Amino acid sequence: MTKTILFCFLALLPVLLNANSLLLNGDFENTSVETLADGRLRFQGWTAKYTNGGYSGIYQEGINGLSAYSHSDSLNDPNDPFFPYINSTTPNLDHFAYARPSGPAPTSSFAELYSDVFSKQGNVKMDVWRESSGSYSEVRFHRASDNALLDSFAFTGSTAVHSWTTVTLDVSGISDGTDLYIVLRGGTYSPGSGWLTFFDNIFGGLTQEYNVPEAGGGSVGVPESSSFFMLLMSFSMVAFYCKRK
Repeated sequence: MTKTILFCFLALLPVLLNANSLLLNGDFENTSVETLADGRLRFQGWTAKYTNGGYSGIYQEGINGLSAYSHSDSLNDPNDPFFPYINSTTPNLDHFAYARPSGPAPTSSFAELYSDVFSKQGNVKMDVWRESSGSYSEVRFHRASDNALLDSFAFTGSTAVHSWTTVTLDVSGISDGTDLYIVLRGGTYSPGSGWLTFFDNIFGGLTQEYNVPEAGGGSVGVPESSSFFMLLMSFSMVAFYCKRK
């Protein structure tokens, strides 16, 4: 009996640890995309919004093409918990999200990615890469019920310039269980330069609703697999197995 209980606990442990931490497509490995009726791009778990020619999306590590400069060597993330870059023989390349202004890069141009609504659990952790100290890199937290801005973080100075840096955002002032959505924003403080901000591996909550937040330009229902549903299914399967034991 004791062995059966231990087995059940160990079987559920990965579900409890993972389903409540990584946001839906928070590692941006699902690169499928569709165009919504209003022209915005919709990725699994994320919706893009552009201002004055900015653009954003999902890109692969180790490939230059987002910038006029060659950053291909520095795009590899050794901090990645799923695909850590080791060396050129074992690159473990994966994908990340990017947000940047237009090519001319005036300060009025930027791009944003809106997450699906999630239930906040603990502080939020993510990997961030910035092209230069002039990059405008921001993460905002909005309450889903009324779009109110509850907290925001701006990465400035030398934070994650030409290297991946894992940052922990202290959102302890927001109660766990609060339904939120995240906005990732990339622009520039320096006209004509400082284009890029990359984001990857975003942990901190269980995605539970699948819609484009109002602040992103209108609510659009999107049929996607629910993390909460998958969690319930995992519980059910393990419970059934344990009962049979």
